[in-house]
Amino acid sequence: MEVSGVNKSELIDAVTDRVAVDRKTVTSAVDVLLETVTRTVANGERVVLTGFGSFEKKDKPARTGRNPTTGATIRLKKTSVPRFKAGAGFSDVVSGAKKLPKIQAKAKPAAGTARTTARAAAGSAAGAAGTAGVARRTVPAATWAARSGARSTGSATSPPATRSSPAVAVPAIGVVGAGLPLQPFLPVAYRRPSVSVVLRPQCTAPEA
Repeated sequence: MEVSGVNKSELIDAVTDRVAVDRKTVTSAVDVLLETVTRTVANGERVVLTGFGSFEKKDKPARTGRNPTTGATIRLKKTSVPRFKAGAGFSDVVSGAKKLPKIQAKAKPAAGTARTTARAAAGSAAGAAGTAGVARRTVPAATWAARSGARSTGSATSPPATRSSPAVAVPAIGVVGAGLPLQPFLPVAYRRPSVSVVLRPQCTAPEA
């Protein structure tokens, strides 16, 4: 008569299907339970699970035995073995004297629902950040007109500094040509991720 069995992985799956935790947590709990029982029994203490059974350590003294293959007499050393004794509740269920209640399947959430929600939230956040970035980079037409007028008249106005890119004023650099008055550079802004440098004219051409 062949008897089907349940291995550790299948046992963990069965527990996971009945509790409101993930499989990783159940695996950790089963490992800790088995390790605790093993350590306790190995130290000579008894582990009692009321209704299920008890685990304990049994010492066997040195004795004479027989080899089952050859029939020769052999000397067996003193050793210790684990022993399990079934409890009354466990024995009654196995014998059929008592029945366990029916298992109620746990309601599982739709597959991928949580993952899809997380992705949608991340996409919305990324879209909002991109819109804000475009808004910061967009310059109104009035500002461009003011800058163009400043270049044509020779006056310089410093561009407004942003919160993320503070502006640093740097003295203007002039170019002196042969017989030409000192010509200052127009304002130029070098913008980097964290610092914005603005070249601002601070000198005027000499009088003729």
